[in-house]
Amino acid sequence: MSESQKAAPQKGDHKTSVSNDVIQDTMGGDKRIVVQDFLTSGYPIKPKTVIQMQRMVGNTATQRILQRRTDTLLQRTPPSSTTAAPVAAAPVAVSRPVGVLNTEEQAFMNRMTEANARLTLAAGRFSQWLSAMTIPYARAWSAHRTALQEADGAAKQANALVIGTILAFVPGGLGGALGARVSRAMQGLSQGAAVVDGVKDLAKFGLRTAGAIAATPASLRGFAPDPLVWQNETNHRVELEVLNPSRAAIVEWMNKVNNHDPNFDYTQDPVAAINAAMHMNDGTSLFELTDPDSATLAQLYEQGFLRDWINTEAFPTYLRNSQFSWGKFSDVIEAYGRRIGWAEARQYLGTVVNEAVAENNRRAVASGHGLI
Repeated sequence: MSESQKAAPQKGDHKTSVSNDVIQDTMGGDKRIVVQDFLTSGYPIKPKTVIQMQRMVGNTATQRILQRRTDTLLQRTPPSSTTAAPVAAAPVAVSRPVGVLNTEEQAFMNRMTEANARLTLAAGRFSQWLSAMTIPYARAWSAHRTALQEADGAAKQANALVIGTILAFVPGGLGGALGARVSRAMQGLSQGAAVVDGVKDLAKFGLRTAGAIAATPASLRGFAPDPLVWQNETNHRVELEVLNPSRAAIVEWMNKVNNHDPNFDYTQDPVAAINAAMHMNDGTSLFELTDPDSATLAQLYEQGFLRDWINTEAFPTYLRNSQFSWGKFSDVIEAYGRRIGWAEARQYLGTVVNEAVAENNRRAVASGHGLI
């Protein structure tokens, strides 16, 4: 082997020793290619060698090569495990024109059609149920007054009625869970309380920040004491308690979507919101309301009216009648009680009057006056 062959670097020598001579010997005919390959290999380079390379291939080209080498080394460096997670940006208002909807917004609007239909159905069921409850109530009151007039008794004035008392005295209540629901609903109607309490939750629907909008309950008034008026107020109550606040919520949702409100979550389902809101205080869905039998309910109402009348008016009526006329009066009450399914009406009448007479005599004796 010649001396020049011994001195010549073997293949790959530039990877362990960097010098101008090595570069000169290994570049061959194209200095730029060899320099580029060497600089991007990732091995250390002495500052002196960099200067020598710049003289051979030009400063601009070498700077480009050095930049590529830096990029390569950065790609080999694993990311730090302590890198903070990106912070979610706050919602930003969209600059699209009002009413120009994207795919998700349009999907929400499409669901609004069914939500409106479900609301109309729920309101119709509630109105029908209220009518099935209040119309027999008005009829029962008319029949009750007629029966007392036939008995030649002084009918109790409508404005003196106490709804709770009437319902409480219906024998056996109003029939299980259905009767309890009717009783609670009538109490609410008479007091001006909400019967459908789920509507207030619609004000919170679609909000990204809970509680940003306070629910405003409808201003309700109690039904007039006269039962004859009740059947005329059901539609107004449905509008005030269910339809109006629900429609207001739906209009609000549509306005927010059309205006691309960044704080409104239009990915939620308005149909599900309406379905969840349409329920009574006891949890019964308006969609599942079943109408009570009108004749049975009217009969139960009359039983309550008669029992309430006996408790409050029978004794004063007894005092205004002779024994003979009171007997005739009792006969009519007995016949009326049997007609409305309360065979024990006369017995109950006698018990109440006898207890009132005994209490009156006790007070008379205590005060020094005579007995009845």
